[in-house]
Amino acid sequence: MIMSKPFLPRLPGRRGEGLRPLVAALAIFVLATGNASAALVFTFSGPAVSGTTPQGPGPYATATLQNATQLVGSTSYNGVLFTVDNDLIGAQEFLSAIAFNYKEPPDDSGLAAVYVSGNQFDTASFGLGNPSGLGNALGTFSLGYNYETANNPNRFVGGETSTIFVYNTSGNIFETNFNVANSDGFYSAIHVQGIGTSGNDSGKLGSGPPVSTQAVPEPASFATVGIGTLLGFGFAWRRRKRAVA
Repeated sequence: MIMSKPFLPRLPGRRGEGLRPLVAALAIFVLATGNASAALVFTFSGPAVSGTTPQGPGPYATATLQNATQLVGSTSYNGVLFTVDNDLIGAQEFLSAIAFNYKEPPDDSGLAAVYVSGNQFDTASFGLGNPSGLGNALGTFSLGYNYETANNPNRFVGGETSTIFVYNTSGNIFETNFNVANSDGFYSAIHVQGIGTSGNDSGKLGSGPPVSTQAVPEPASFATVGIGTLLGFGFAWRRRKRAVA
């Protein structure tokens, strides 16, 4: 049996010249997106470990942790942005506390938090223990912060987002420092209040292992890729034109 050679379309111009703009664009894409940092996403889907489960099927909230560098006063720190998306749907429900675990190094004696955007937290606590509002129903945690509980517009309700920056004055920290379970198997926990028709019930929900995701490149990165592609094709066209001349 005679096997014929498969048909392979010939690239225009000199050998491999047609691939150069694509290679150039790919290289620029790698440079533009290679610095996109990963993020850890904690999901709180219920049911409640203690108390009452919030209204609806869940998830009721997500917390995204991502490495960042930020000025605090006049000092630049490498820390972690904590962004909490509140997905509660109950008319009176609000999120009043959230907690995370922390693994060394460095030690947690230098941990601190500052407000960045969205709903502003009231207090933050550091060091192994039971953060305010969570008690010991889900075990101990290393970092916890609380939101407004008084009946006023400052409550952290569904549809809102809250972002804080957590850093360590004694060394750099990363989102992976918070990817650890406590002795009860929970990686994070939240306290939801205002549950039920009367709004008098509350529930404490835990999170399992977070999902690691790659941050989406900024629009500027895609613009860089587009420019790189155009430059690559322009370079190839100019060389081809010179060769013909």
